[in-house]
Amino acid sequence: MFSNYEGPDFIRLYLNNRKKLKNDIIVKFTDKTFLEFYFTTILNILVKNKIINQKQLSEIYYLLPEIKKNGKNKIIKNNIQIKNEKKIKTEDLILELLNNFQLKKNKKIFEILIKKFEVSKKLAIYYDQNFKKISNFSKNKNLYILFTFLVAIYYKKSSDIRYLNTMLKLNDLNTSVFTNQTSKNVAKIFLLIELELCFVSQILQKNEK
Repeated sequence: MFSNYEGPDFIRLYLNNRKKLKNDIIVKFTDKTFLEFYFTTILNILVKNKIINQKQLSEIYYLLPEIKKNGKNKIIKNNIQIKNEKKIKTEDLILELLNNFQLKKNKKIFEILIKKFEVSKKLAIYYDQNFKKISNFSKNKNLYILFTFLVAIYYKKSSDIRYLNTMLKLNDLNTSVFTNQTSKNVAKIFLLIELELCFVSQILQKNEK
């Protein structure tokens, strides 16, 4: 289900490929809205600090317009209940997990989504209450982008390398279709690549010590 670690040389090759992809995005997407969205917000958070920390991730988290915030700008924390739901829309569930982020209480649901994605490299539009697929696989690009952010948050909070493995696969999926994305989605993908590079670089630095 999860890929094996293939050593520092493989990681260096991967890093170079991802950096090239970032440059390709910048060259192809010179739209003013995209440039302003990315360079006036994300670069101020990430580039000034070579290694991302929890505070930065929290700030990035709130850049996502889909995520609701209460009056005090804090995440609303409730345990998610799905027992009475006969039909679960996957995108709504991912948004709810983001809005009600709790590492332990909602981890079981998160792990189910991880397994579903790892098996088919896709997520269904709908699942039943037992998480059996009851629809076609989703082609909604934003669903996979949001799921990648959720996986990134779980990885940052848990340091579980399995989640980083899944994040890499999700970003492969996100970047494979970035030419057909909106400028806002491209900016999010750019950010996810930046996050991924930070995470992988940390591992590489740790292994070289």
